[in-house]
Amino acid sequence: MKSPKRFESIVPLSREHHYALLICLSINRGLLQRPDDKDWIIRKADNVVKFYQCELVTHFKAEEEILFPVIKQLHFNTFALNQYIDEHRGLENIILQLKSIDKLTQENLKEFARILEGHIRKEERELFPFYQEHVDPEMDREVQNNIRSYIGDASKPRYRELFDE
Repeated sequence: MKSPKRFESIVPLSREHHYALLICLSINRGLLQRPDDKDWIIRKADNVVKFYQCELVTHFKAEEEILFPVIKQLHFNTFALNQYIDEHRGLENIILQLKSIDKLTQENLKEFARILEGHIRKEERELFPFYQEHVDPEMDREVQNNIRSYIGDASKPRYRELFDE
């Protein structure tokens, strides 16, 4: 069965999810090809930090300040919603480790990719379908306007250089 088309209101979030999944893929492939290349790990960590600062900070803010409150009103599982927020904070903590050369390891990168990929898959498979099934058109228009005011249409990543690797 084909999943329904994303509502325009959350398409920018899905686009940014796609960019983040590309980062995860890049990390995982790179770690397989260069498991002991400390220079590559340092460069990749730097790029991941930049991607986080340019893309994910605003993305998380849009989700937490716009989408999640609406989903909570729609009676989505509060425990699950809190897990999404906890995963955002967990990714923030890993970014702090990636910023520190002293604490930087390939495990930090691997953990970042693992958590981010799992987080995105859950949002795409559980949260977004729930939203689309329960939101009314008026509330959806408001969500669309607010998300676009935070992140635009996300038709391309803000930090394109990372994708030129």
